Amino acid sequence: MNNILLINPWICDFAAYDLWMRPFGLLRIASLLKANRYNISYIDFLNRYHPKIKKLVKNDDFGCGKFYKRHIQKPEPIKDVERPYSIYGLPEEIALKEVKNVPKPDFILMTSGMTYWYPGLEYTARFLKKRFPDVPIVLGGIYATLLPEHVKSLEGIDYVVTGSDLPSVCLQLSLILGKDIKFPECYIYPDYSLLSDTSSLVIETSKGCPFNCSYCGSKLFNKRFIQRNPEEIVDEIEFYRENYKVKDIAFYDDALLVNADKHIIPILDGVLKKGISVNFHTPNGLHVRFIDKKLAKKLKEANFKTVTLSFETVNPLRQRNTGGKVTTEEFKTAVENLKSVGYSGKEIGVYLMVGMPHQDEKEVRDGIEFLHNLKVHITLVTYSLVPNTIDEKMLKKEGIINSDLDPLWHNDTIFSLIQDDFSLKRIKALRDYVSSLNRKIV
Repeated sequence: MNNILLINPWICDFAAYDLWMRPFGLLRIASLLKANRYNISYIDFLNRYHPKIKKLVKNDDFGCGKFYKRHIQKPEPIKDVERPYSIYGLPEEIALKEVKNVPKPDFILMTSGMTYWYPGLEYTARFLKKRFPDVPIVLGGIYATLLPEHVKSLEGIDYVVTGSDLPSVCLQLSLILGKDIKFPECYIYPDYSLLSDTSSLVIETSKGCPFNCSYCGSKLFNKRFIQRNPEEIVDEIEFYRENYKVKDIAFYDDALLVNADKHIIPILDGVLKKGISVNFHTPNGLHVRFIDKKLAKKLKEANFKTVTLSFETVNPLRQRNTGGKVTTEEFKTAVENLKSVGYSGKEIGVYLMVGMPHQDEKEVRDGIEFLHNLKVHITLVTYSLVPNTIDEKMLKKEGIINSDLDPLWHNDTIFSLIQDDFSLKRIKALRDYVSSLNRKIV
């Protein structure tokens, strides 16, 4: 039993955008299995670079863009939501050809993302079972870890692997595959050779986060905060540049700037010393309290093109109650430091949340006005519920949600409807308002 098929599945959602979305964990498992002499096949059902569709989808300047999509019927629990629902990724006829081109696997390993994307997993599993009806499908990833019991309700999934710690995942897979998987002492790179396009890749320099925000699931995946050796990370970046000709690298860290003098600054110094020319991006948002003038200068020198800051809300009470990772004064100082080294307002992106529990529209508008006065680019992020977080426990205790809430309602597009604080129409009006303000930022 040596043939393994790895699958990055379709997504079913109201909206989806490729913001450096790479199946990072799955590709690390690919490297691990190859090192253990397994024969690996890989199909990316989200592949925007497939030769049959790459002309139909457009990239922005840094390798992000829209997925190919087709409208489908909404699942029963959300059938009354007045917004189109789609499946994102390869057209079915192209996916079928991809499946026919791989040797029959002994096992299929599939990753998972957001909890509310589970219809895409089931759709993919049914599709694969038509071709390989007797091949077991093993599901891992975010959804599998957060809601392993819910996975049992899906058609076509035979085994579940939980967690993001690779040695633990390795042990679980060994039991399922019936063969011990040896784990090397060195850090395992993702097998990016499996991708159709390697011009933009992702990297992870740490696991976990020292903060404990009420809405975040980071600690559910990693109990401890662990940072890798900076020299090893510089070598990894250099390896990607030399072997994959990468142009853009996005950091997947939850807390990239923590212990800056011992972590990110030595990484940036190493990149500069070796003359590595790459655009860096921070889609997960940076903790602003660590951005002093020294660090701001290093970020600029090392070519951080997308500098995205986490702010969430201007309300000081909510800032404290949700984890205390930022204050308004710390945020203002960080923006001043970034602008002092040459970042323009439109180069500084800021995440502001809408639809948080007990949040009203005035709070969101106050945040919008505050950020616009600082002349930065605002990204309005709709709140998404993460299972087993402090927020979920609070909402259950208050009777706002039930314990049997379908994961489809975790969706950031529609979760606010449960709370009756925001309608889709009001959120769209806020988005339009933010867009009009962002056009004025230079």
